Amino acid sequence: MSKSLTNIVPRLNSLVGTANLPRLLLVTDETRLADPSPHIRKLPAGSGVIFRHYNYPNRIGLANAISSICRERGLCFIVSADASLAFEVNAGGLHLPEHKILSPSNDIISWIKSKRGISTCSCHSKRVLHVAGKLGVSGALVSPVFPTLSHPTSGGLGLKTLASLCRSSPIPVFALGGIDHSSVNSVLNCGVYGLAGIGAFLKPGV
Repeated sequence: MSKSLTNIVPRLNSLVGTANLPRLLLVTDETRLADPSPHIRKLPAGSGVIFRHYNYPNRIGLANAISSICRERGLCFIVSADASLAFEVNAGGLHLPEHKILSPSNDIISWIKSKRGISTCSCHSKRVLHVAGKLGVSGALVSPVFPTLSHPTSGGLGLKTLASLCRSSPIPVFALGGIDHSSVNSVLNCGVYGLAGIGAFLKPGV
């Protein structure tokens, strides 16, 4: 993790909100973060890792390996999109893409009701934030705040919309997408609970 991202952790910990959630979430990515292990080992204790790698040949094997690193480092291991895998590897959390919030399966509902771990979701609108809140999801990753490398031509939500979503959200909001050293303080001033990212953990200046 970059020095400036490390320096932002005390500010994150001082933000309002008492939810029992990590303040900093690393989102794995098969293309941009093929081997996330070195970056995970640099995370401060109490952070979280959202494990995607959907098409990895031995996803359960990699999940167990990363879960072990997370336990050693005092991190929350969060499986994305697969409640069965989350149960199987005894994950600390389950992350849900937006479409799974709008049409949750029985195993997703079982995870949320079981209270055995946290649950987060991807969200792009106020409506989905409220759906997630009613479902009992712990927190939402709102994105993209700014244009990203993966979607450079897509306009981001912007700070004004992010702040509005934070004010109206029934659950804690994590900001995700295109955040760098020049914008991170403005993002934190929007009322977010925490930060999530892929590229933010790769750039030395973030």
